[in-house]
Amino acid sequence: MVRKGPRLLGQREREDQAKLEWLRAAAKRGFDAAGNGDYVTLSSDEQIDDFAARVRREAVSKSPIESGPIGPRDHGPYPYDTSRASPLPLQSQ
Repeated sequence: MVRKGPRLLGQREREDQAKLEWLRAAAKRGFDAAGNGDYVTLSSDEQIDDFAARVRREAVSKSPIESGPIGPRDHGPYPYDTSRASPLPLQSQ
């Protein structure tokens, strides 16, 4: 176990770094889209709930994660390739 420690720690650090890079890239795409006017304005709890439900349905329909009787099975730390995800059609409010 002592020999595995440094290897496991290195693996964990690489995974954490890859997750952080993925998150930064996803945030950049989101901020770029918002800067280009690709956003919606929600002004009521009902609009927020409806939008969140729509986003969940869209995510589930495009998810590469297989669902089992207990829930989704994770196929790695980054199950979504956001570079290929199509944006949700946005409606002007």
